[in-house]
Amino acid sequence: MPSQRISLDAATAISYIGQPVLVELVWDGDPEPIWLFKHIVGVVVPVQGVNDIGYFLTVPVIGSTDFPDETYFDSIRTIRTLPATRSRGQRTSGKVLSRLPLPHLIQGNADLMEGGSSHV
Repeated sequence: MPSQRISLDAATAISYIGQPVLVELVWDGDPEPIWLFKHIVGVVVPVQGVNDIGYFLTVPVIGSTDFPDETYFDSIRTIRTLPATRSRGQRTSGKVLSRLPLPHLIQGNADLMEGGSSHV
């Protein structure tokens, strides 16, 4: 069964820059998706004839890396922004990963974004 993926336009993709996200990645031939926490530090938008598939430049939310990774738009099934982190002195609720809203500009299959299996 082919996996449904989101569709991102340039403006929506750019709106993620600087955001920590939880992203679900899927690939044809792999039976299970992978969920990762990433911080989006840049975007390469698709340009017909030059770069047909856009991607995010990402770094891990936890840990460090010398160079950003590429997270291609066509492998993203779900993307969710994470709430802003609090300072150590503030109290936090236990529901850090409750249902997180997607940016309203994401184009794609509405039932995928609102369906039961794509929620955290």
